[in-house]
Amino acid sequence: MATTDVAVAMATAAITITLREEFGLTTASVGHPEAEFRYLAGIEEPDRGLGLVEVRGPAIDEILAAVEATEAVREFELLDRSDERAVFQYETDVAALYRVVREAGIIPAFPYTIRNGELLFTTTTTAERLSRLAERLRSLGVPFDVTSVAGTGDEPSLLTERQHQFVETAVEAGYYDTPRECTLTELAAELGVASSTASLILHRAEERLVKRYVDRVE
Repeated sequence: MATTDVAVAMATAAITITLREEFGLTTASVGHPEAEFRYLAGIEEPDRGLGLVEVRGPAIDEILAAVEATEAVREFELLDRSDERAVFQYETDVAALYRVVREAGIIPAFPYTIRNGELLFTTTTTAERLSRLAERLRSLGVPFDVTSVAGTGDEPSLLTERQHQFVETAVEAGYYDTPRECTLTELAAELGVASSTASLILHRAEERLVKRYVDRVE
């Protein structure tokens, strides 16, 4: 086997994509923004996509009914269920998004998440392939955001750029003071987002910070 001495620049990137309605879980996700879908595994075939998904959130029966009623979902099988958690397998049409990611040579790392119509995944790939994906998404008019990029030789940032911005703004505004100097609604208005979006981003940032703290003190 031939070898090469040419080094290829690799990067691990976190990418957020705003999903279209044709994607099998979009409607249920937007209709239940408090729910989080974790895509555990999936297979893409020429004429269909198969997915294994865990969903968590209140009103789990309504969420599952919304998934099953989606036009793009051909088959639906519930595998496990509790009060606010369920695991299901489904078959869907192959959305253009699948093809775009595949054609760019991108392999998303499982699990990736879907919340309120946004798909978030990480991938380790080359800068060239990331650029190729961005070009294809733009050509489709699909909104996306590369929230963080770290070289494979670098220590990944604890927070994404967006999470860092939200936490920094929250600290400056006195959101974490006791008593608080500003409310979540006021903070969200300053950041130019909905209160639910601000809450979600801060919660994810706080989760990372707390877990890192616990890991270091153990």
